[in-house]
Amino acid sequence: MSERFSKKRNRYRGEKYLQAYPRHEKWIVECLCCHKKGYDPQMPEQISVVEGNTGAEQIRKYYSPMLLDENGYCEQCSKVLVKK
Repeated sequence: MSERFSKKRNRYRGEKYLQAYPRHEKWIVECLCCHKKGYDPQMPEQISVVEGNTGAEQIRKYYSPMLLDENGYCEQCSKVLVKK
C-alpha cells in the first residue's frame, strides 16, 4: 500500500473519529494557509477514555503533531511566507 493512500485513509478515519467524538476537536489545529490539520503538541496523554483507549491515543493515531506560529501558520507555510 502506498504511503499517499495510507495518509488519505488516516485523514478520512481521523475526520470520522472527530465526527463521532466532537469534543476532541478542540485538540486539532489547522493551518490558515494550507489547511493541513494536526494535533496540538500540548495535548495531554489522556483526554478521555473511549472503549478502553484514551481519546489522545486515537488522535495521535490519525494526526501528526503540528505547531502553529502566532499567525496561525504551520512551520512550512510560515517559512514560505517569510521569504516573500
